[in-house]
Amino acid sequence: MFDQQIIDLYHGLVDSSLRQLPFDASSQKAFLDSGRQDKLFPTKDARALVRQLRPVYDLFEQPRSHLGLEVHDGAHEIAGKRSIPWMLKRLRED
Repeated sequence: MFDQQIIDLYHGLVDSSLRQLPFDASSQKAFLDSGRQDKLFPTKDARALVRQLRPVYDLFEQPRSHLGLEVHDGAHEIAGKRSIPWMLKRLRED
């Protein structure tokens, strides 16, 4: 019960913070690295976020490669199998 309260608080803070940040999809590139065992940012939430952001990227005619997602078997960690090569490629583009 306590763990769920912490997770709910975390998500509430993240959600409210994200709404206040200026987000310019015309130039932003994002990659989510999501672990199936992650209790802080569950995979279902990561997938939902990508589904919500995809139309925004499409609206700004950004390449599909500017928004990525890797789902791995770990927890709240970066697996890096796809995210690190993705990041290096994006850095070379700039």
